[in-house]
Amino acid sequence: MKLLISIFLLLFLCSCGPALPQYLGGGGGDDVGPDERSSTIPRYDPGNRPLEPTEFIPPDPDSRTEKPAIGCPNGCTTHVTGCNIKGNVTVDTKEKIYHVPGGAYYTATVIDPKYGERWFCTEAEAKANGWRRSSK
Repeated sequence: MKLLISIFLLLFLCSCGPALPQYLGGGGGDDVGPDERSSTIPRYDPGNRPLEPTEFIPPDPDSRTEKPAIGCPNGCTTHVTGCNIKGNVTVDTKEKIYHVPGGAYYTATVIDPKYGERWFCTEAEAKANGWRRSSK
């Protein structure tokens, strides 16, 4: 097996000819100097400081299109991003039941604030306001 790999490597190196330095990360010619090659690479430049290859620039949290939910400690009357728990009030018994995404009745449940129904961000918020989790 080592012999086969050696033969393949030898054939590859011979077939590359003058282009071999390009495969190995070099420039492959004398017509372009190292400064000219590196100047074509775009660089992150905060305050005219080039980005080091190992440096990580974290994303700006304010650049996100969706802001994280601030919570609905008393239940929200309108849907807030990230607050997907539906607090439903049953018509006949007035029982407060909350539905989580993926639950059997989640999709069919429509929240109407005029009946005291609310949106919650966490199950703890729903429980603290007197709702119980749907059994399905």
